[in-house]
Amino acid sequence: MAERLEIDTRKFEVAVGRKKVHATRKEFDILLALKEANGDVLSREAILSKVWGPKPRRDSRTVDQHIARLRHKIGRDFIRTVSTRGYSFLG
Repeated sequence: MAERLEIDTRKFEVAVGRKKVHATRKEFDILLALKEANGDVLSREAILSKVWGPKPRRDSRTVDQHIARLRHKIGRDFIRTVSTRGYSFLG
């Protein structure tokens, strides 16, 4: 991982190295939830609950779609998929 990912919670901004990345509010919240988990794996259901609330009206595949878009924007080096378990932040 050559560049560093910065998450500015005051400005709701994400940057990779010196390049700002446009992240939607949900993408930002997912990144923040993963970062705050300190490397622990969060299940899709846990991410749904943290980002969309305790009774989300979303399918857990929504998380996969948001993660795919995030990886496209920030690169694949920052979010790890743990098969059958969920996702973790590598940072």
